[in-house]
Amino acid sequence: MNPNPNPTLHALLSNPYSPPFIYIHHPHHPSSSPSVLSSFPPNCLVTKVDGVEHHTPRLLYSSILSQLSSHLSTSSQLFSSSSHLAGPSQITSHLSTPSQISSHLSGPSQISIVESEEGVSTWDGFSRKLKQIQKDVKSISSDQPAEVDTSSTFDTLHTLGHTGTSRTSEFIRQGSSRDATTKRQTQASGSKERKNIQKKQPVNERHGDDDEEIQKREKTLVMIITKAERLRSSFGHGWSVITRMAELTDLPITVIFCSQLPWDELRPSRGDSLEPVHIYIPPPTRENLTQSLLPCSSHPLWSRFLDLIISSLSHLPPYPIEEIHYLSLSLWPIYIRPLPPHSEQTLLSLPSPTPDTPPLTITLKLLTDLKLQLSLALQASTETLLPRLLGRSEFLKAFLPISKTTSRPTLPQPPSLELPLCGKYLLIASYCASQNPPKSDVRLFGRGTGPDGKRKKGGGRRTGYGKMRIGKVPQRLLGPKPFGLDRMLAMFSSLFSEHVPRPEDLDSSGNESEEEMDGWLVSVEEQRKRVERKRRREEERDLKWEEEVEHLSMSVRLWTLIPQLENQNLLKRISPMDRLDNMMFRCEVDYDTVKNLARELKFTLDDYLYEGTF
Repeated sequence: MNPNPNPTLHALLSNPYSPPFIYIHHPHHPSSSPSVLSSFPPNCLVTKVDGVEHHTPRLLYSSILSQLSSHLSTSSQLFSSSSHLAGPSQITSHLSTPSQISSHLSGPSQISIVESEEGVSTWDGFSRKLKQIQKDVKSISSDQPAEVDTSSTFDTLHTLGHTGTSRTSEFIRQGSSRDATTKRQTQASGSKERKNIQKKQPVNERHGDDDEEIQKREKTLVMIITKAERLRSSFGHGWSVITRMAELTDLPITVIFCSQLPWDELRPSRGDSLEPVHIYIPPPTRENLTQSLLPCSSHPLWSRFLDLIISSLSHLPPYPIEEIHYLSLSLWPIYIRPLPPHSEQTLLSLPSPTPDTPPLTITLKLLTDLKLQLSLALQASTETLLPRLLGRSEFLKAFLPISKTTSRPTLPQPPSLELPLCGKYLLIASYCASQNPPKSDVRLFGRGTGPDGKRKKGGGRRTGYGKMRIGKVPQRLLGPKPFGLDRMLAMFSSLFSEHVPRPEDLDSSGNESEEEMDGWLVSVEEQRKRVERKRRREEERDLKWEEEVEHLSMSVRLWTLIPQLENQNLLKRISPMDRLDNMMFRCEVDYDTVKNLARELKFTLDDYLYEGTF
């Protein structure tokens, strides 16, 4: 929505000695926003690839080469169309071999264009084809003819096409010698005329020719890689070689990384990458938002509505213009719902009013009522609509009911997480590990043998245990803390063995022994033996069940759920990817989502939280 180019980037690329590596940090804009990347100088051949889509070196190299090949084929077609306007001396002065003449006569299909469809997976093959592309670009740019008289062009081309190789080479030598003499004669007089013209030419006209001078320079290959932080996973430790592409290939190449992460988090620890030229894209200002979104509607209330939306979101982190536009289009039908019939309702895609319908009168009472009408929907949109937990149609369906008898709209609830049974328990265990201090694990999740010989289960909490002191900020407001993998698996084993229904052969509730039903008069010694046998059987069942749970916690089936939770942004790995021992994670799920999961599994989440709600 910002058509103006980035002035810093445009100035860097317009320079004949453009930097080899540029890093664009845009934390408040998506990579597709025009504020990040827009128009480029005419001396640039631009290629753009995405780090997520091109997740292997083969895909990245092949996509860059195919885009450069398409640019090269387009330039060759333009040259072939303009070559019909050139005379014989202009063509023969640039061509010295019959093969070059035949390439121009046969069209752009004979120009050596890199065929990248076969794929390139190595750095050597990629750099070799880049050099071939640069050579083809130089040959095309150097062979562009000037505008001259074309009266004898067709006859000369006809003669060149039907003569033999010897006659062609003789014709070239004669033409080149004639052109050399005429060129030396006109060079001296032309230089004097240019000096006199430059003295008489105003300064403003000289600056007006900057674009033409830039276009005549040597072409610079500009390679833009969006979401550049993904290169670490696709290339491994050798991803920094892309930053030194101009140095290793000895070509005029500028590599541009675009990422929402700062360079300090992306810089390799070995220090084998170039230090880039940093460009920071600031967040959109209030004036930019208003200027970009005002043309979306010509209704008289649209400007007041935009001012309300922007003012309500001012205390939050700055959102991109595209997100504000999406939010405004979603909330606009809710805002204009209670409006009376007026003459401007055709701007709202409503039926045309009658001729005697008055225009809309904007009063303070009307604006106050509309603001109250939108308050609940605006609050819910920042929690569900902007994070894309709900779609626009579902959101409007909740706030625009069909029947007008409903007193108050209900807040839309996000859909429940579709996870297997073990995944739900694993997510709850990770949330408890992120919120609880390690000193509370034994009290809340410990399972041992009591003084009466029975298994003591965790989950019970003393009255006032973990009660908040006055003046202390709850951990839920401070955010989740990282935890170790072993701690999460231990909590998972405790929760799973406590609340998952056991198999029939390990369930002690329905396995009453028949010997307890035989008669009702038994001796004290016999009663004691029966109680001892029953307790021993329960201990055996508990041990077998805990062995099965322990086997499950160390199984591959459970460990494969951890990367799935990471891909769904429910867990985040804090430790480096190459560390296999003492892996650290952090739970990224909120309290309400985990509480609903615990309610589905028929237990209370607050019983396992150190700072649970009382």
